[in-house]
Amino acid sequence: MSRGHSLPDLVGRGTIILQAPAAKPHGMREFLVGTPNGHRMMIGRGLS
Repeated sequence: MSRGHSLPDLVGRGTIILQAPAAKPHGMREFLVGTPNGHRMMIGRGLS
């Protein structure tokens, strides 16, 4: 995934949101996505 794709854009391409974006105690905002063929990826960004 390149920068610039929005969450709705990813969903439109078949990505499944498995865990909604949320701020985590370790200082990251993360969300979990899956692909139709079973791959899972945690995507995150530092809060600071």
